[in-house]
Amino acid sequence: MNFSLVEQILLRFEEFPDRTAFHIQGISFSYSELKRVTFKIAKSIKATCSSEEKIIGIYTYDDLETYASILACWITGKAYVPINPETPEARNKDIIFESELGTLLSSHHLKIDKTDFPRLKLIDTSKLKGEDHLPVPIIPDISDLAYILFTSGSTGKPKGVTINHGNLNSFIYHFIHSGYKLSEKDRFLQIYDLSFDASVHCFSVPLSLGASIYTVPPNEIKYLYAFKLMRDHELSFVKMPPSTLAYLKPYFDKIKLTHLRYCLLGGEAFSAQLARDWKSCLPNALIQNVYGPTELTVNCLIYNWMSPGKEYMGVVSIGKTFGDNEAVILDSENRMITDGTKGELCVSGNQVTPGYWKNESANLSSFINIAKDGTHRRYYKTGDVVFKDKDGDYMFCGRIDSQIQVQGFRVELGEIEQHSREFLKLSNLAAIGVENSQGTTEIHLYTEKAKGREAELRKYLMQRLPKYMIPVAIIDLDVLPKSVGGKIDRSELKKRSVK
Repeated sequence: MNFSLVEQILLRFEEFPDRTAFHIQGISFSYSELKRVTFKIAKSIKATCSSEEKIIGIYTYDDLETYASILACWITGKAYVPINPETPEARNKDIIFESELGTLLSSHHLKIDKTDFPRLKLIDTSKLKGEDHLPVPIIPDISDLAYILFTSGSTGKPKGVTINHGNLNSFIYHFIHSGYKLSEKDRFLQIYDLSFDASVHCFSVPLSLGASIYTVPPNEIKYLYAFKLMRDHELSFVKMPPSTLAYLKPYFDKIKLTHLRYCLLGGEAFSAQLARDWKSCLPNALIQNVYGPTELTVNCLIYNWMSPGKEYMGVVSIGKTFGDNEAVILDSENRMITDGTKGELCVSGNQVTPGYWKNESANLSSFINIAKDGTHRRYYKTGDVVFKDKDGDYMFCGRIDSQIQVQGFRVELGEIEQHSREFLKLSNLAAIGVENSQGTTEIHLYTEKAKGREAELRKYLMQRLPKYMIPVAIIDLDVLPKSVGGKIDRSELKKRSVK
């Protein structure tokens, strides 16, 4: 494979200067405008940052400067760390500290107290002057870091997943060549927060083609805004979490999107009933269930939904691997399972992350070398329980740990519990994921002997966690149910929540 995403984007700058690159909040920006802003920011990075500084933080907004900042980092040999300005400042400080950032880019006033980071350099990308001499772009090596995404961590601290350009190049190339018929004339939806891996998919693929990207602002009702973009601008390619789609369900009988050709659902379990109902709205589209943790760059398995389709316990199959991804199923003793029995899904290939950022204990527990067909390959242990059917399709059965997906985001329930314990000074509490009446997952937090403190606890959590991690319900009990072994009986709590 001889493919460089950065090189492809630079070629599109020259090939399609007048085509729309981004459509943001009603305004269209051409590839020539994107190029101008990208090189303007790149010039500032080169003037501000030393060659030893390899990672730059970007406060992410729904504007051209933010996307141009990502590209500017890449063409100056830097990786980026996205920082959501709506996330509590304490969490963002953790990310800045953990990733050892020396420079932050932002198109708005920064909400960070520099007293904690006196040497931190701040670049306001909205106030940069036009460039006289464009910097010579750097084409990154495949081993160069592209970005670090900080996901929920069970210790209460965010966990950094590193992705290099080899990982990203492999995903983009194999995705584009896995059967899609795409060109510069396609129009893509970008609904994801830029701190989520699917966002990279939604802007990188179209930019590599010279296609157009239509973004959903974070302050809008996402499912309604996304639908209006799909309808009014005749989008041809959309990817979104099933939970977003679930909110549109009451309007399915009025929706008919004839121009939509590809609809990808990913980031959380995809209800088969939702797939059946949604198909009636898309007479000309291929609906796909896509699967892949952040540690595998983005997606590594795909299933084409063709009604009636394959499902297990009401969840659409996650299908087969594509590209050079390879999957195996392991039992609790790390032995390979081949007879259709349930076990842990493990995936290898060029999309597997080099590892967690400065977290050797997590690396040791999350990756395993397996000998297969005479060769050793490094696999990521996903923590997802699956089995493989007679056709070779993988069926998703749930998690083996306390990690869940909420609104497309990965959530470690242990992180919510850790912050709750810090506030309540109690050890007996449990966060669980519960499927609601709309078929999406929400978080319920059970506490023991903390009655009357629910509002205080919620306020405390809102200062430390993103909105999607705040429990929908906080329920206090005199005594939490226990299993025979003396552990909190989470299955019993889930039964109570369902009631």
